[in-house]
Amino acid sequence: MAETTLRSADQAALIKQADTFLHDEPSAQPPTAAALSSLELQQDTALEYDSMVLMSKLEQLAVRLNDKMVQASASLSLECLVNIANHLVEFTEKLPMAAAKRFSLDVLLTRDRANYVHLGSSHVRNRRFSFDAFAELHIPQGVMRHPHTFQQLTQDLLRVSKVCLNICVKGFHASDMRQQWRTVYSGFLVHLAKTAKSVQTN
Repeated sequence: MAETTLRSADQAALIKQADTFLHDEPSAQPPTAAALSSLELQQDTALEYDSMVLMSKLEQLAVRLNDKMVQASASLSLECLVNIANHLVEFTEKLPMAAAKRFSLDVLLTRDRANYVHLGSSHVRNRRFSFDAFAELHIPQGVMRHPHTFQQLTQDLLRVSKVCLNICVKGFHASDMRQQWRTVYSGFLVHLAKTAKSVQTN
């Protein structure tokens, strides 16, 4: 059963929590690796390893999305995109910076709601996107309800993924690490968007 709609007071709290993640705050240039403490270096090293594991999972899902059988099915393709977004939300929630500020999918969707065509609380169950909810709302009998629905859902899910990846970049202390992973994540998103455009939705 879908989660109960958030009360107005809860929504206001979520909006306040999300501001940090959706808007760049003026800050000093991140330090280089040479200027970091030993603890910060260890944290960056650990995050780099975790990020490589994450990218391996994401790339496996992207390969599946590029499969001919999956490309021929809007339902299977959407499931891949939902899984990718959920992996990113889960990873982001565990980052110390994000956890300290109580980042969650509800926080993100509440604050960023105006930028999504479809996504909202009705797509979320147990703090994650539910493919069953997507199917119920958009894919009756395995067919998209409207011709442009898949493209709109794709853009919505890609935005969620982009926001999460931006937070992941900020999780690094060193400027060179941020730049390195910003490049990696940007390349992944571009490839993912191109692959999604090839999906047959008719």
